[in-house]
Amino acid sequence: MGRRPSVFVRPVTMEEGRKLQRISRSAKDPAKLRRATVVLMSAQGQTVKDITTLMQVGEAYVRDVIHAFNERGFDALAPQWSGGRPKTISDQVREHICLIARTSPADWKITAFSPWSLSKLADHLIKQKVTAAVSRETLRRILRAGKVSWMTTTTWKASTDPEFIAKMHRVLALYDTPPTDGRVIRVDESGPLNPMPRKGKAWRPVRRPRRLRATYNRYNGVRHMLAALDRPEFIHTPAQLLQAMRAMQLEAGGLSLRALEARATSHGVTLLPHSTVGAVLRGERMPSKMLLVHFVEACGVSRAPTGVWEDAWERADAYRQWATGNDRQHDGRQLVRAA
Repeated sequence: MGRRPSVFVRPVTMEEGRKLQRISRSAKDPAKLRRATVVLMSAQGQTVKDITTLMQVGEAYVRDVIHAFNERGFDALAPQWSGGRPKTISDQVREHICLIARTSPADWKITAFSPWSLSKLADHLIKQKVTAAVSRETLRRILRAGKVSWMTTTTWKASTDPEFIAKMHRVLALYDTPPTDGRVIRVDESGPLNPMPRKGKAWRPVRRPRRLRATYNRYNGVRHMLAALDRPEFIHTPAQLLQAMRAMQLEAGGLSLRALEARATSHGVTLLPHSTVGAVLRGERMPSKMLLVHFVEACGVSRAPTGVWEDAWERADAYRQWATGNDRQHDGRQLVRAA
């Protein structure tokens, strides 16, 4: 058997040579880059055997590339990708899968689990003979192409009160500008614990989550419990100490400053002058520890021991010293008035 004749590309021009060099250096597609390199090496006079040795490819591949370039030119360098294996799941079945995914397992009398997972959904489709076989990844792609997403169930709430907006603005105004002579009560904004549906997850169309009623009708109303605690353990700042002193004065019946001074004098205490107490309650200065103790005893409404109030004063004073040390522009009056 004789030796096969050597195959070379047709003569290329200088412009074609520069274009081949450009493609062999910067092509993004590896198949196109490899074909351009084969053509360029053949144009430089290298034989098919030399090219196969350097490129680590077969002789048939090199000959096919050279013949294709000679026939079609640079169009032969771009690979012609095929469409791959044809779809085994038709478009109609894919649409049916998306519809089943949007249902609940309870609709199929399945109580072992509440939402569909990809594995359970695939098993259900095979059991219902929707498809002979489907993998989790294929199922994920089908749902994504059908714009079916794994979403959290959402609840909606709206008041039926025609005066809801006006009441809401009134409450928000109290948040922003509380009354200067009013008592501030902080409570948990969460209402009583009631039986209510809980949110879950489900396969739903994109941006169309399943709607779940937020709660049920309470035709007989509800009962809320409100409690207030006299706990000086929660006092940490001069402003909180000032609020506690004002609250004690109101709880004592709104005693005047001279009445408080008279009460203290009747108990043998002279260190509670009404002028000093007035400056403290106006937020112009921070009380001394002894004045605070006498003020608490004169009001006579606190159930906390005296030592607890002394500890509260020390925490507030420590905060005042820390704040004045970090900001020289602060003074005692600004710290006491700060809310």
